[in-house]
Amino acid sequence: VDEMLAFLADYEEGRGRAFGVDERKRVYAHLAYSVAYTARCEHALTGEGTAGNAAVRLVQVAGLL
Repeated sequence: VDEMLAFLADYEEGRGRAFGVDERKRVYAHLAYSVAYTARCEHALTGEGTAGNAAVRLVQVAGLL
């Protein structure tokens, strides 16, 4: 999650402005989907995985938990 957030900060800096509130909500939604899908695949293949922890952290950072 920290790497994702660092990428977003770099992206905002590169484009010269921060994401707006609606843009940030959409970005977090896409990140959450990506992390959740990865967790699902890890669990399906191995019965365990670490991506689920990242999903929880992302929800916390987004202020949804």
